[in-house]
Order: sequence, then structure tokens, then C-alpha cells
Amino acid sequence: MAKLIDIKLPESDQEGTQSILENWLKSIGDRVEAHEPLVEVSTDKVSMEVAAPKAGVLQEILIQSGQEIEPNAIIGRIAVGADAAAKTSVPVKTPEK
Repeated sequence: MAKLIDIKLPESDQEGTQSILENWLKSIGDRVEAHEPLVEVSTDKVSMEVAAPKAGVLQEILIQSGQEIEPNAIIGRIAVGADAAAKTSVPVKTPEK
């Protein structure tokens, strides 16, 4: 069974700044490697990338582009384990003849 790992916005030393999730660099179902950039976040002072905490498959996106996020907020989840890819696969429809 695949285990879900939370992707969190790291806590920042910059209190009082607003963080906005700018862009996801991966889509649901994409394979990710540990420490690979997943998302771009910006504040009024800095832009940064949030990296994958573990290798696996991007399972859930909880915060969409353009939304404000708080430090330590869960922004998505990665499925890790042998059957992670099987859980996120999408059935392919074959055209009828």
C-alpha cells in the first residue's frame, strides 16, 4: 500500500510576509525524485522553490496557483511505495471503431 507524505511550505524567519503559491512544476500523477523542485512560492521579499521531501508520485494538490499559504501548511501529498504509480494511473480510453 502506498504511503502519503505531506508536502509542506517551510516555516520562514520572515514573519508578517504573505506567501503566494505561484506555480506547480509537476502535475498529479507525475513521478518526483527526493529534493526535486515541485512548486514555486513568492513573498513580497523573496521567491523560492519547495522541493519534494521523498521520491514518489504526486498524488494530491491541496493549494492551487495564486492562493495564499501559511508557513508549515500542507500544500500537497506524494504517494511513496511500490504501488504508488498504480494508484495514480488514469485508464486510457481506446476509440470505438
